[in-house]
Amino acid sequence: MVKDAVGLPVLVACGDLSERLAPDRARAEEVAVYACGTPEPVLSLSPLDAAEVHEVPGGLEVFELASWPFGKAEEWIDVPVWKNAVAVFPDLGPRVERTFVFQPPKLSAEEIRAAVVGYASWLRKPDAIENPEAMAGRILAAALSGNAEARHALASWNADTRVDDDLAEIWTDASQLYQAYAAATGKVPVLEEKK
Repeated sequence: MVKDAVGLPVLVACGDLSERLAPDRARAEEVAVYACGTPEPVLSLSPLDAAEVHEVPGGLEVFELASWPFGKAEEWIDVPVWKNAVAVFPDLGPRVERTFVFQPPKLSAEEIRAAVVGYASWLRKPDAIENPEAMAGRILAAALSGNAEARHALASWNADTRVDDDLAEIWTDASQLYQAYAAATGKVPVLEEKK
């Protein structure tokens, strides 16, 4: 809850609390932020999305998280993708400013090569890959590192092979995150997707 100068509440964040990270920080799902006295949320995230909510002077920062195999030994970890800065201004009312904050993992040349080789192996023998979900994340990380082969794989996976709906969702999410990173930073070219 965020209070004004005289101690009256002006913003409140609601959701399913997963973990209190600090007195002014929490991790939650189904996050909605309301300006006190208004019936509709000024920010509402998908019930499937995890978020971190930080109380900051004058408002809230709500970080939308995505889970990717970017941890040690390809452990799936939550990474911030978007920051929603929510504030209430006396003359303007509540405002939300959404900023892309995703930072891709740093990969070695060996890790990038392993991702590309793993993708090629998967195309030849899809059942031979133990964890195709993590492979999609490795291809995403390699493409974000600037590797052209990984970028091509990310753009053409849906033309290269057939996958079940769950794996297709992960590949689609990977492509969308790559595109958002390309658009926000200009550090990598946008994908030219093949259908």
